[in-house]
Formats: sequence, structure tokens, C-alpha cells
Amino acid sequence: STASAEGFAMGGVSLLNSLGIVDMICFGSESGNVRILKDLAEVLAEEPVKYQVNLREALSNGMSYPAARDLALVKYMNNNQISGILSSPNNILGIEYCKALLKLNSSIQPVALKRAGAGYHDENFTEDGFSSATAVRKLFLSEESDKGALKPQVPPVVYPVLMKALKSNSFITEKDFDSILYYCLLKAEADELSRFCDVSDSLAKRIKNQLNHYHGFSSFSSLLKTRDITQTRVQRALLHIILGIREIPDHVPYASILGFRRESSPLLTKIKKKSSIPLLSKSADAEKILSEEDMKLFRMNTFASNLYEGILAEKSSQDFVHEYSRQMVIV
Repeated sequence: STASAEGFAMGGVSLLNSLGIVDMICFGSESGNVRILKDLAEVLAEEPVKYQVNLREALSNGMSYPAARDLALVKYMNNNQISGILSSPNNILGIEYCKALLKLNSSIQPVALKRAGAGYHDENFTEDGFSSATAVRKLFLSEESDKGALKPQVPPVVYPVLMKALKSNSFITEKDFDSILYYCLLKAEADELSRFCDVSDSLAKRIKNQLNHYHGFSSFSSLLKTRDITQTRVQRALLHIILGIREIPDHVPYASILGFRRESSPLLTKIKKKSSIPLLSKSADAEKILSEEDMKLFRMNTFASNLYEGILAEKSSQDFVHEYSRQMVIV
């Protein structure tokens, strides 16, 4: 979940595909045209020679990679209408879902739902209630804002959850990782940092060179970004350093049940019969079920969960709940 769109999509799709019962995946996109997204996914998955030539030519002319890829696709597909589709975040993720389905030779069918309302990064509220998550987070975290303005912008069941979290201080932001990140960056040499996922040699050196100007996760991410390294990639890299992630797995080797509705329990029975990966109902049972290789990912996941829970417990003055003790939610 801290990977790029490609890794994120492959993780989600491989998990659903392995369950053996999923026939469709639905996702939002700015385009809403699943045929175009699938066509683009096919080209990007196969990377035909003509497309590669177009891409290299655009890059040699000094274009950024996203712009060069966009131009190469337009030329290869001889379709000006696709220009700009890869500049929208949800289109990009939708294409990666389609790519993952192709690579896995999956029978699951993608369904694109056209995104309504505000843009992905739009910080202003819309009157129709379809504001972006960015706008909702901004208002939620603002100390001066009227939190009542959130009510029409989120589903009815969500608003009281947000207000309860705000009252009890039981929510996490990147600021809560400021000290932990500084410790991780301070104790590691540049060559050690470059072993973490998404941390290139140049980024590792830049981190060490700029460490005297460290004032927190967000400001340091902004400081480290360059023309070639986006702030989003920097943020992913810093998270990978905190969590000790050195590579992105090419598939998810187990499924973990977080919760279910009682009337849907037959679905769990069907998954157990059809799934090609183990189904965990209790984290504590993992060592009995998973191979040693799969346990590496499980332990990494457990560490991330416990780190999050530990920070949350300290911030909200609540008791710490270890991942192994967490109860399944049954509705």
C-alpha cells in the first residue's frame, strides 16, 4: 500500500484474483471509459517496439517521463483523444488495475465508474457534496474551521466517526512520524538508505546532505523533491525507510479477514474452498499456516500495524492493542 500505482494495483488485483470468487473490480476514474483504459493498459504492458521508439525519442528531446509517455502513446495509437488521460491520478490507477489483470491472465472484468465532483487535489468544497479527500482532510485538520461543514461532505455514518476521533485525538498524520523519521535518517549512512525501496543513490545522498535542514516529515519531503523526483515518490521512500521496506512483493501470499457481515458468512466458506492462498481469521495463527518466505511479509505488515497503533495509543492516551490481539469485526 506504500508502493507506486503499479505495485499498489498489482497487490490488490493479485489478492482478489487469488480468492477465486471475484468476477469484477470497480474503480473510479476521471475518464470513466474502461475500453480506453484497457487499450492503454495493453500497450503499456506489452511495450511494443514502435511505442518504445516513440518514448525514447520524446525523452531525448528533454521531455519529462510522464509527458514523453503521453506523446508516445498518442503517436502509437494514432489517437489525440487519449492525450492527458495519464495525467489524472485515478485514470493512472485504473490503467494499472487493467495492466495487473492482463499480467495475471485474470478472468476478472474491470468496471470504470466516472469520477464526479472535485478534482483529486482540489482543496475547495463543492456544493454537490462530492469534494475531494484532500479538501476533507484539510478542513478536518484545520484548528480554526467549523467542523460542521464536514457533515454534508461525507457519508452520514462517517461524520460521527470523524468527530469522535477529533475529540479523543485518535487520528494519525505525517507529523506524528517526525521524530521517528529523523532517528531513522540520522542513524543510517547513505549507502544503507539506498537499499530501501524507492531510494536511489542520488536521493540517499540528498537526504544526508539536507539533514541539517530537517524540520519534519512534510517539510523535508518538500525540500527533497526535484525535477526528476516527485514529492509523492519522496514520501513513499521516507515511509519505506521507517518501515524497513526493501522491495515490493510481486503478489500477496495470504488474505486476512478484517471483518464481515453475519449474513455473508457463506461467502467466507466459498473463499476457503476456491482460494489459492491461505485465509487468516486470526493473526496469531499465521506461523502455523504460512511458509517462512510468506511470513516475512506478514511480519513486516505486523510491524507497520503495531507502529501505527503504538503512536495512536500514545497520542490518544488509550491502551495499546497488539495486532495479534485485535478482534475481527462482525456486523
